[in-house]
This record gives sequence, structure tokens and C-alpha cells, in this order.
Amino acid sequence: MFIDYSDNEGLDALKLPDYIFSTLPPTSLPQLLEWDLPPQTDVVVNGDLQPSQYFLSEEPCGNIEDILFKLPLAVPPRRLVNNLNAAAGQAVIEGKTSVCTPGNPQVKLPLWVLTYWTYLLDASDAQKTWKAVMRWVKDAHDLDMKLTVHGKGLPR
Repeated sequence: MFIDYSDNEGLDALKLPDYIFSTLPPTSLPQLLEWDLPPQTDVVVNGDLQPSQYFLSEEPCGNIEDILFKLPLAVPPRRLVNNLNAAAGQAVIEGKTSVCTPGNPQVKLPLWVLTYWTYLLDASDAQKTWKAVMRWVKDAHDLDMKLTVHGKGLPR
């Protein structure tokens, strides 16, 4: 089940804009299994930065949709996204309005991208888990069919 990050304990800067909801992965299992999720990266080029150093007072880049949906912008590692989410409240208090992307500090995204990345990471985890379950069911079924052909079946 997906967590509703749309409120984020009153931090309006982290609320997803309405138009972004239509771009989120589906919650229906068959659709989720087929959904093409953006790539994830385990590498953080500017990994020596503290989470607070990712937050900027500069305005986000102009066309966010092009950056998020047309370029192959990888989702940062969960650990970094969690750390950025934890530091976001203080960043908002300090007047920060954007966050730089790991590996490309020139790309400045709105703070709500943290919520977006969290959704994508959750969807990716769910997708991986369900695909593993589906593989297990298929393998168990295939094994049962092989055993049945030889007069033995899996215990019922």
C-alpha cells in the first residue's frame, strides 16, 4: 500500500502538484507489474555533501516536466532521499526553495520532488516484491506440472 505523502505534516513545499498525480505509478497490481519506472542510481556523485547542502535558495529550473519526464533522470538512492526528507523541514524554515539533483547539481528541482522520488522508490520496491512473488508462483506451478507428468504432484 502506498503512503499518502500529499500532506507531509503541513509542509506545503513538499506537496505534489495536482498535475503530477497522473504521472505516478498505478496502484493496480497488473498495471504496476508492467509499469516502466525511471532508473535508480546507487551512486551519488556529490556524496560528500550533507543533506542540508542539497537544498538551495535558488528557484527551481524552468521546465520541470521536461527534466522529470523527458530526460532519463535517475531516482537517487533511498538512503539519500530519506535523509533529504528528514532535513526538508529545516530547509523550508531556512527559506530553501529547491533541491539539487545528485550527480547534476546544476539541475535544481522543486522541493516536492522529494515526495515524488519517495513514491517512485515505494513503487519500485512493491514492483520488485510482486515480480518475485509472481516468479515463485510460476516456478511452483511449473514444478507441480513436471511432477504431475511423472505421477507425483506437490502435496496439497
